[in-house]
Amino acid sequence: MPRRSMVQQGIVIIFLGVAAGAVHSALRPLDAPRAALPSGDAGTPTASDPGGLVHGQEIDLAKAWELFQAGTPFADARFLEDYEKGHVEGAFWITTDQFMNGKVPAALDFLDKSSWIVIYCTGGNCDASHNVAEFLRLVGFGKCLIMKDGYQPWAEAGHPTAIGKPEIGAP
Repeated sequence: MPRRSMVQQGIVIIFLGVAAGAVHSALRPLDAPRAALPSGDAGTPTASDPGGLVHGQEIDLAKAWELFQAGTPFADARFLEDYEKGHVEGAFWITTDQFMNGKVPAALDFLDKSSWIVIYCTGGNCDASHNVAEFLRLVGFGKCLIMKDGYQPWAEAGHPTAIGKPEIGAP
């Protein structure tokens, strides 16, 4: 490969990396605190009113289970390969990549903008669920909660899971 072509490819790769970092920083500034789950019982949750929660708030596994039982939809923000290996039963597959180039994920046609959505990724330091929540907010879904523990603890707790391709939005 000619040296000039390699240099051009290197410049493009650097530019894409800087652009991706800028998008990530714009979506989640370092000084933005994450909302914490209020202490105490917020009552019996329902899909439309989980009780005293705000958009972008992190919830624990127990709260996520309550919301699942109440019929709240879940969204998996992980890579397709991870989703296929195992996901919360009935979860939609929604990633930030699906919002690129002015597109919106096909799964949004099946979600109610006025209802809560629980989003998860791998947990821990994974920001994918927070980034998806922000993209969803930008397109009118202002009631997103983050299952901070991620998928693995959900599965380990014996909660309902499934494997396979997403029914909606698979490439």
